[in-house]
Amino acid sequence: MLANRNLQLPEDFLFAVTYTLGVEGVFSNHPKDSGGATLYGIASNKHPEHYAYIMSARSDDERRARAKEVYYLEFWVPNKCNHIESKYIAAEVFDSAVNVGRYWAGRCAQLAANMMGRSLNPPIILRVDGDIGPVTYSALNRLSQKYELQTLLAMNLFQGMRYEQLYNRDPDRYADFIRGWMRRLTVPKELL
Repeated sequence: MLANRNLQLPEDFLFAVTYTLGVEGVFSNHPKDSGGATLYGIASNKHPEHYAYIMSARSDDERRARAKEVYYLEFWVPNKCNHIESKYIAAEVFDSAVNVGRYWAGRCAQLAANMMGRSLNPPIILRVDGDIGPVTYSALNRLSQKYELQTLLAMNLFQGMRYEQLYNRDPDRYADFIRGWMRRLTVPKELL
């Protein structure tokens, strides 16, 4: 169980989590969502201990602070976002992990890095295993120096392809979610 650790949350994380909390909303309990009830995007069926931890807070501000803590420890840190130099690419990896899971966030980042970096000298050719480790975040850092926008667009492309897979597997189940998912396929205006 998490305990309020009074974490010093990094600025890049705060940038990312502000967006993610905005698209996740506060509370949802859609009957077709396999995660069950969600609070700030933390699903009661998938993360029951974290959901209970957030719910046990005494105020909305404390619940929001606890949600940030869970996001930092369960999504930001395991995806090595703190090693990604571009705050935009780190935010994309983080938000993707929250939305499609850590494995798929890593997979989308690796596929994007391979697509954007294959023609470089030396080329970027990553093993696509969904695990963001030193090789993957180094590749993302290399790409962000000259191809930050293109890398973000490629990451969104692969995330969108994951949405398409889910939707086509069960259109009746996912029809209610697809428009919300599409809102996540964005890039910051300042990079355009």
